[in-house]
Amino acid sequence: MAETPEIPVGKNPSRRRMMLIGGGIIILVIVAVVVMFLRKPESPWAPATMEFGDCGDDCVDLGSHHFAHAGDVQFFYDRDVDDSVVQWATCLDSAISCIKAGSKEDPSLITECVAASACPKSCKADYAGRAKADSDLKAQLGYFQQTFLVEGSLCRPVE
Repeated sequence: MAETPEIPVGKNPSRRRMMLIGGGIIILVIVAVVVMFLRKPESPWAPATMEFGDCGDDCVDLGSHHFAHAGDVQFFYDRDVDDSVVQWATCLDSAISCIKAGSKEDPSLITECVAASACPKSCKADYAGRAKADSDLKAQLGYFQQTFLVEGSLCRPVE
């Protein structure tokens, strides 16, 4: 009976192929994990029906002001603009107005006001996920800032 010659490991084509496939799978898994962590969450703001831009006929002239480093600046207001920055301002105004109107000096006031605000559900959920019932007022203000004011946070629109 003839003996089958032994093929050295480095010369075995099927083993090499399996190692290449295994290496490729590991690379794909690493890329998928990196993409998952780097992906920015979807914006919570509704699509604008009218973006900020040149004022049309409906603009209100709010006057001008002289700034030392910018010179004279003319201010206009357009009621029809509803881009993400306007939605964000409405959200913040509703939460902050509620907080100012409140008579309590405890952290639950901020949590209650964010929950009752005109902010998107995902922003309310983001705040609630950060906030803790036993935190002090300073911590709650910090959570509010992290959710709505810090650049790059979910609920601060990209300008």
